[in-house]
Amino acid sequence: MIQDVYEPLSRYRDEFKAGFAWRTEEKFEELSRASGIDVEANRRLVEEIRVLVDRSEEARGKRSFFGCLFVLLVAGSVVAFIAAYNNEVGNPIVLVALGIIGIIASLFLLSPHKKASQLYKELKKTIEAKKDVAWKQMEPLNALYTWDIPVKLIQATVPRLEFDPYFTNERLWSLQRQYGWSDDFNRDKSILFAQSGLINGNPFVFGEYRYMKWEKHVYKGTKDISWTETERDSQGKIHTVTHHETLEATVTKPEPVYKSKKLLIYGNDAAPNLSFSRQPSDLSKGDEGLFSRMRKKHEIRKLQKFSQNLEDESQFTLMSNHDFE
Repeated sequence: MIQDVYEPLSRYRDEFKAGFAWRTEEKFEELSRASGIDVEANRRLVEEIRVLVDRSEEARGKRSFFGCLFVLLVAGSVVAFIAAYNNEVGNPIVLVALGIIGIIASLFLLSPHKKASQLYKELKKTIEAKKDVAWKQMEPLNALYTWDIPVKLIQATVPRLEFDPYFTNERLWSLQRQYGWSDDFNRDKSILFAQSGLINGNPFVFGEYRYMKWEKHVYKGTKDISWTETERDSQGKIHTVTHHETLEATVTKPEPVYKSKKLLIYGNDAAPNLSFSRQPSDLSKGDEGLFSRMRKKHEIRKLQKFSQNLEDESQFTLMSNHDFE
């Protein structure tokens, strides 16, 4: 007999997470055998690529090091020559000698920089070629993957859970006729993803949609202007003066803002007014001190007692995650 899932959070942590992991490994092994690929050969090739990537990063580091050192030596030599020419600081002869030494040293860096650059290019070319081979090796396996494999693995892991191959009109009509779902929700929205199914025999749809809303946006702008005026100075002479000023302006206009939001639609005759909330509750506030824990336990006991009151019209039900639900 398939048992209902009353504590999904704890069962995911203690059971479903590990169950999904080993089912995923089994599925991968099954697809690998069906594809006929040589897994060990692909692993060896991937390891070769990793070694080549490490070598290419090392070569790129050497290329950057020699390049930066070359620029510094040339710049230092130029500064030394300029200082010697202007006779600003130090002995000009010493400065010229230092500049010459810097130029000679920089010339010695050209060869290792060129070798590092050439090695980096060759390694990148080899890496890309081996990656193409690796992808070719994986083509038979990748061809066996279908979009619904993760859904089937989840369905096999969690009891009383069934997923639809795709969101059908029949499922939508069922939610509308039997559970009163209003189609007005779809107005001015674009559905990005939708997955429907049954849990404990009750239909559900979860997904993500994109919508647009108008918000106020403050646009700011500046403009620099200048003008000339004729003025008379204290000696009685007339001359022109140029003035400069920066003009600033702001204007508030509506701006379309596009946002994405996730949704869950769940139909259940036993809970027609059911609503979900993932907002932090007051129980999630406060520190972890003794008095905070005592206050939290006291509030939970009150909520548990209130949840057991069948005569209350609010039909409040306390969930297992007290910090959010």
